[in-house]
Amino acid sequence: MATKIQVVQSGQSWFVITAEGRFGPMDSEQEARNYANLLQLAAAAGNEIACTDAECLV
Repeated sequence: MATKIQVVQSGQSWFVITAEGRFGPMDSEQEARNYANLLQLAAAAGNEIACTDAECLV
């Protein structure tokens, strides 16, 4: 599932907008784009739980 991430400027600051909310302010567009790229990488990586049935049933 793709997550829409936007980089926007508001006044002198930059923000990253996601479905989870607004992150910032950041000092530059490049800083905001770098943060957006990290969010996309983290979303693509996802997460995984490796355990036996007994360990996972807490």
